[in-house]
Amino acid sequence: MTGEPVRDLVRFPLTYALYLDRHTRAGRQVAGHRGLWAGVWGSGITFAVNGDGWFPDLVRDFVGGGLKRLGADAGSWRLAMLAGLAEVAATADHLDFAERHWRLFERLTERRPPPDANHLQRRRASTARTAITTSAAAAPSPRSAVARGDPATTEGA
Repeated sequence: MTGEPVRDLVRFPLTYALYLDRHTRAGRQVAGHRGLWAGVWGSGITFAVNGDGWFPDLVRDFVGGGLKRLGADAGSWRLAMLAGLAEVAATADHLDFAERHWRLFERLTERRPPPDANHLQRRRASTARTAITTSAAAAPSPRSAVARGDPATTEGA
């Protein structure tokens, strides 16, 4: 086996979920996905990782089954998805795309509100994550509308 099999396993559902709400106007429910509202960048990934319904169940089964075939614990599907999200943030060549993935990773892994822009800059400096740097004027991300149940929330950046 060559390459990174877990990365390859999670890349498909992460990419698919990212564009799940692409053709739905902000503030509206995504057709066929009860509980998923369009508007916040990454809401499809949040839904895939934290949501309930046929699509999140399919993601869990797909990633969990793949992990099991690789000899890993199928119950680690969420950790694998989060690791894949962080990997995209760390390797993306477009800074805005990387930043959005990193902010989504933070929202999905922290129970407290997302940090402000100054905190992000300090964290980047301390961990030398130069591939993900942004300006000090970057606005903080609101909590996910999916997690809050607020379909009208949008994120500008």
